[in-house]
Amino acid sequence: MNELQPHEQRVFDENADLIVKIFKLAEFIDSNEFDSNELFRSLDSVDQQLLVNQLYIMNRYSDILEARITGFKS
Repeated sequence: MNELQPHEQRVFDENADLIVKIFKLAEFIDSNEFDSNELFRSLDSVDQQLLVNQLYIMNRYSDILEARITGFKS
């Protein structure tokens, strides 16, 4: 891959940061670690659903950034 332009690098970096956040949130929601999962389950159902929705949107946002990154290669 050719060297990225500065604006392209920012998109690449943003997606890399977002992926880390996605994994952390997914782990918090679906963790097999008792403490993390217990905390999520202790939230009221509205907050739980908001976090699940947030994870969904974050994944879609990452999909968009990845599509843009793929376009940089063209």
